[in-house]
Amino acid sequence: MHLYEALKQLVDQKGLTVLDSPLLVDMVGELQAFDDAGTKHVLKVMLEKGYMTRFLACRTDAARKLQLKSGGTDLNRLYGLDPDKISNINADILHACGIGGCFGDTAVEVEPPTVSPPQSAALRSGVRLSADQHMPFMGIPICGEAVDFMVELVKKGFEYKEVKCYEGEHHVYLQGTFAGLADCEIRVTYSTVINQVWRVDVFLPKRCSWEGLMRDYSIFKNRLGRKYTFEECLSKEYFDPPYLKGDGHELQAVSEGKVHYEIEYSTIPRGIGAVDLTVHNSGRIDIAYLDYKNIDRRMYARDAVIDNDI
Repeated sequence: MHLYEALKQLVDQKGLTVLDSPLLVDMVGELQAFDDAGTKHVLKVMLEKGYMTRFLACRTDAARKLQLKSGGTDLNRLYGLDPDKISNINADILHACGIGGCFGDTAVEVEPPTVSPPQSAALRSGVRLSADQHMPFMGIPICGEAVDFMVELVKKGFEYKEVKCYEGEHHVYLQGTFAGLADCEIRVTYSTVINQVWRVDVFLPKRCSWEGLMRDYSIFKNRLGRKYTFEECLSKEYFDPPYLKGDGHELQAVSEGKVHYEIEYSTIPRGIGAVDLTVHNSGRIDIAYLDYKNIDRRMYARDAVIDNDI
């Protein structure tokens, strides 16, 4: 069995989170999918150093591709791993997740999307973050205990609504005004293992027309790059069949999850965080702020719990 086949089988059986399981290497080994010890070692390092955690934390296919590609460069530079093996494993991971067109290959899609080219060299001017900073949200660093972070949001006028808990995470919901728009929903996500905030989502008000939804998307797409100095990741804007832009059924396509308007900006320098802009299937724009430092802490703490238990 090839590595791609083993990964695809495990993803189909256990879901995408299996790719971040500390037992992944053992499960792939049981399926006899490692061609050599070198491939096994590369996958093990990817897990131990948190590259798969960051891969799954990305919300878009484009961001996941870029995460693996930039992570592969780091694996070679920092740990001296074989770049060919890294590239092959990355391609197998993407294909196992159903993500085509890996790193500019020639795969052809049935309905080719409109995809913006990578702009890694084109930096937008703005506030440059330093390497020791956490990703900010409304000027508040995404770090510290969840209660303290929520107190800062309440000071800014947000009203606490409720807490939901699932999959080892707590999600605190607040309501308030963001960027001049009333009735925005804020979702603060924090790890129950380290009690640290690592993600904040802003859901803008629901729009009753495709034009209204696109107006919000375009405004924030243009302004996010001016707020900070970001490196723009690969973006995509397309519809899945049978829907097309301009057919009058765009909102129906949105509700069915067949509209893929997504763009993610990674901070400069890398490793601080990212902002992900998405058309959500609820008919709202979702702006997600991710802090990579606490994503890493969350991963290491979770692994420590597993190691202690076993």
